Amino acid sequence: DIVFVQTHLSGLSADILLMHLKKKLGRRRSRFVLLAAPAQTSPAILKPFQGWLDTTVEDSELLAELHRLLVSLLSKAKKRGDNPPAEPETPAGREAQPGAVAVPSDQLPVSALIPLLSASTRDDPEAHPGNQPPALALESILTRLRYLAQVGLAYLTLDRPSRTLSGGEIQRVNLTSCLGTSLVDTLFVLDEPSVGLHPRDLHRLIAIIRQLTGSGNTVVVVEHDEAMIRAADHVIEVGPEPGSRGGHIVFQGTVREMLDSSASITGRYFSGRATIPAPAARRAVTARHPSLHFQNATKHNFQNLSFRIPLHRFVCLSGVSGSGKSTLLDNVIYQGLLTQRLQLTEDPAVIGSLRSDEACGEIVLVDQSPLSRTPRSNPAVYTEAWELIRELYAATPAAQAAGFGPSSFSFNSGDGRCDHCLGLGYERVEMQFLSDIFVPCPVCESRRFKPEVLAIQWQGRSVADLLQTSVTEALPLFAGLPDIHRRLASLASVGLGYLTLGQPLNTLSGGESQRLKLVRYLGAFGTAAGPVKTRRPESPPAGAALLLLDEPTTGLHRHEVKRLLGVLNALVDHGHSVVVIEHHLDVLKSADWVIEIGPDAGANGGRIVAEGTPEQVAAAETQTSAYLRHALAEGSRAESPALPSNPEALPSPAPDRGGPGRPPTELRIIGARENNLKNLTLSIPQHELTVV
Repeated sequence: DIVFVQTHLSGLSADILLMHLKKKLGRRRSRFVLLAAPAQTSPAILKPFQGWLDTTVEDSELLAELHRLLVSLLSKAKKRGDNPPAEPETPAGREAQPGAVAVPSDQLPVSALIPLLSASTRDDPEAHPGNQPPALALESILTRLRYLAQVGLAYLTLDRPSRTLSGGEIQRVNLTSCLGTSLVDTLFVLDEPSVGLHPRDLHRLIAIIRQLTGSGNTVVVVEHDEAMIRAADHVIEVGPEPGSRGGHIVFQGTVREMLDSSASITGRYFSGRATIPAPAARRAVTARHPSLHFQNATKHNFQNLSFRIPLHRFVCLSGVSGSGKSTLLDNVIYQGLLTQRLQLTEDPAVIGSLRSDEACGEIVLVDQSPLSRTPRSNPAVYTEAWELIRELYAATPAAQAAGFGPSSFSFNSGDGRCDHCLGLGYERVEMQFLSDIFVPCPVCESRRFKPEVLAIQWQGRSVADLLQTSVTEALPLFAGLPDIHRRLASLASVGLGYLTLGQPLNTLSGGESQRLKLVRYLGAFGTAAGPVKTRRPESPPAGAALLLLDEPTTGLHRHEVKRLLGVLNALVDHGHSVVVIEHHLDVLKSADWVIEIGPDAGANGGRIVAEGTPEQVAAAETQTSAYLRHALAEGSRAESPALPSNPEALPSPAPDRGGPGRPPTELRIIGARENNLKNLTLSIPQHELTVV
């Protein structure tokens, strides 16, 4: 039986409704669908139904469809001579109830749509015989929806615009479309598919990838997540350092071999020889600590949420994918504060009241959007070091003798840049049916300046040579020039020392752009060597900023995460407030305060299920607590508790699918040259999972 539960009647409590159902149904086994307006689908209404409620329907048009389906089933039962139950009462055949809000069926999440479609195939098998096109189409739709649920995207609605999806979500959606086509002997290349995925859902993603390799495909994944690396058949580590000092294969082999490798930085962390320890002492957050207070915030899956954000502390927002963390950070905190300041916002949450115990300075959402759309901006320009460098060149005797000023050493304007490429160093060739290609400028040969300007040297380098110098290499050159050294040192402090001074900002990755945006808050106190050294002020400085970051560890190795934690703590020590959305356990265990959103994704999320220090959240029973307890344990390597720590329990390598008359079971790459890769040669096993 399908039982439709109607809760829009005013004054009908969940307890009375539950008693009424038990009395009417007795011990009959039934499936339950809740019919309700959004105002009625509160936790109090849903709590008694947990464990046996199939889905919630709030759309009048969809209810009418369900009603017609039930009438059809009843009429067929009568024709067969069955004794069907009485026709269930639904709101579809009569006037809509006051206060009911219609929700279009394309706004149903995948988790709610799967049981509805599954019910139609089970309850009316004669409507579409299995060999008919409608039945085949329905089964194909269900298969694809189940794939979306398996990769942790069950919270997405069907009308969700693609442009609003994160990079990791887009990759997982594309992955499910590939699974639906049942391809074989295909090479799949994935770049960080675990981005934005909670540790709870990683095993689902690994299972999906295993389905691809089990079908005879080859999967190559660029990944830093430990769970994904441990599940690999073959690991390739590129290094040993970023930028020009990298581009070499430092390790290639199995996970077991990597754990014992002295050359593998990843192996040192996985084996416990290198760790990211939890802080010895955390900054205290008391009940009277200065905070931002939000009352009755409503947006998406948040309904009348009240919470506080401690100021001048390192705060992490955790929770499963789709629980509402981005909504809380962007729509509630960021746009809510801007709206209070009467600034223009796109889609702020409805907030009952918002107050701060202390005045906040700048409010910055440090996202991963590009810093520049054009190639004319670079790290030296962004940190305002290039103007000082141009003055250095203009002050040389050779430049003064030639009559050159600072503007002569600008590649964006002035008379010193190449007239042919206008200082870009390359030409763009438009292809009619293909992507545009970029070729070196035939006049300046990618050096961007005229020959007479290139003849001017400082410290034995022309201005073009200096633009090709990495930040790390440039720091010793400016050791005696504190203004320039301080600006460039902040780049090294956030782990971007491998960038060249002239690298266009539009070529940076999202994670690199995000870290570069932090430079302006470190420029006054960054140092070149190691982590940022800061002072701990007795009281927060005037105008301390509120910095909001969404997964800053994206694209970072654990070795770089360690440096990033030093930067974030330096920001807090300097008086700023840092709020971070993060799944990385090393970041969560290093925070001063953790707020977990949940308990699940979509409509089942939007609530604060735990908050406090990492130790307090680990002691709770939430989706993150088990993983956080493992990360905080002594000697922990912060690996997932769902994954084997015993090397003997690691996944077995995929079986060799080669044989007599079969082609070689590996892909051979010979002499690869691109960026910092110089004549790279390596092998990738076929029909296996390889993690780079």
